[in-house]
Amino acid sequence: MENSTKRKIVFIGGALDHTNLPLCLKLYEYYKENFLFIATEKQYEDRKALNYSNNEISNKFVLDASESCKTKKIVDLCFNADILIYGGISKRKFIRKRLRSKKLTFKLTERFFKNNKPYSLHSILGVFIHYYLFTQKNKYVLCMGGYTANDLDKYNLFKHKRLTWGYFTDGSKLTFEELEKIKEHPINILWVGRFIDVKQPFSVIELGRFLLEKNVDFKITMVGYGELLDKCKKAAADSGLEKYVDFTGAINLENKEKLMDFSNIFIFTSTFGEGWGAVVNEAMSSACLTIGTTLSGSSSALITNNKNGYLYDPFNQEELNELVLKSIQNYRSLSGLRKNGYDTIHDLWNIDVASDRLIQVFESLLTGKDLPKYEEGPCSEALPIK
Repeated sequence: MENSTKRKIVFIGGALDHTNLPLCLKLYEYYKENFLFIATEKQYEDRKALNYSNNEISNKFVLDASESCKTKKIVDLCFNADILIYGGISKRKFIRKRLRSKKLTFKLTERFFKNNKPYSLHSILGVFIHYYLFTQKNKYVLCMGGYTANDLDKYNLFKHKRLTWGYFTDGSKLTFEELEKIKEHPINILWVGRFIDVKQPFSVIELGRFLLEKNVDFKITMVGYGELLDKCKKAAADSGLEKYVDFTGAINLENKEKLMDFSNIFIFTSTFGEGWGAVVNEAMSSACLTIGTTLSGSSSALITNNKNGYLYDPFNQEELNELVLKSIQNYRSLSGLRKNGYDTIHDLWNIDVASDRLIQVFESLLTGKDLPKYEEGPCSEALPIK
């Protein structure tokens, strides 16, 4: 798309990290010096150590507002932008003036009610303060995750102004055929995440016990850190799984990508508290047979059950066990499923397609045209999951 405009685009969010960096790079590539990312939080030190940002490039378009006393400058930048995108920010004083205006604004959000309590007093007050006290004209929502539209429906918010969105990661550099040749044997099952309750790491240990009882030749690799890591290690040892389950701890992006490329099956065990989960994008991109939960953001958005992966109830351990066993026993014949998952990311759910579509949306709205219509994928209408 040829840049013939001088639009001023401001994206204000938390820290610039690997989840929002791809979009920022594409917007900077198109809008040049007219694009600005305002970071209201510092990058976490552990993320920096894992190379989860690109300071050399991002310094060209990032304004650090994490300790800024220049509130008026930031308020003015947000207010005067032709388009403002805002994500999760702790200092809403920066955007309050913009939110009271009728200027084009895009809210980028995961599902609203991760605690699954949409009608609690806290939720009701939050919706009233943040949405009913401000005009919602010319405001659109970039819905990250399959259930964001469901949450918006609960309060009748942003009807026909919801666009499907998500996190977009770098895909595997290998072709599907190359990936199929290097997948490890015995079957390597991969899990990546923080060891916390919402991600249900113990269900992976339960899976290991089940596969051991079935005399299946397998290996499980669990990547990450967190408060439940030591307990999971003990549970694996107590179950006789030392030879079958490998805990790597935290690893950098390059090593994680290699693990994805060499793994056969990826399991994503998070519940509704998981707004997205970019590891699902990465696993499908690496042609892993991906098994995700029906309630998490990324798997509910990216996976069509039995077409490009499998979905299961995160509270049904037996269903997970049987799906993985079936996937191991029929791995070779499920090549089509893995190819469909690979194509989903490489042909549709990637930052090139997403950014091109989003820029088309921006330009259409700014020039008084109708929104472009997309049947599926990024910037299609976000509809509630039935």
